[in-house]
Amino acid sequence: KKRCSDEFSFYRRPSIDWCITLLSGYDNITYSQASGECQEYGSEFSGVASSREVAGLVYKLKLAREYFNVTSLYWFANAQRTTECQAMPTTEKCMSIEGFNTTDKGIQNLDGYQFMTDASAGATTGKQCLVMLGDGVNDGKMDFVECESNFPFPIRGVICGHKAFS
Repeated sequence: KKRCSDEFSFYRRPSIDWCITLLSGYDNITYSQASGECQEYGSEFSGVASSREVAGLVYKLKLAREYFNVTSLYWFANAQRTTECQAMPTTEKCMSIEGFNTTDKGIQNLDGYQFMTDASAGATTGKQCLVMLGDGVNDGKMDFVECESNFPFPIRGVICGHKAFS
């Protein structure tokens, strides 16, 4: 029996059965636009809860890179650093999931995220939004960029998810 929409993959999270995918193809997307892009596909802006979810997205990422014939692709993940943690990013709270505003409540910790440096990266230079890297070297790793502009590279899409069908 089908648990997910087409193009979405099924994962069992501790608190919910979840389906995720990468939506890509946008010229450049901002963090504030990400949620709306997911909603167009009947889903919501999502993050990752485990290394298994990351591995599945990296597989899709490689296919997308081939399809678009580019050497690198980047996607927004659902995490924006809180105002408090922009100022004090290295506190214990700010280095945990509590340091971020998220809508994907199926993510209870940062265990699924492999950061390029750590969860405090970029905070003091205005980089508050989480992005998944797909440059062929660091596929699936996470780093931070500014949320709305000045991207060091084009951000071509967004991680989306929906509750699995029962």
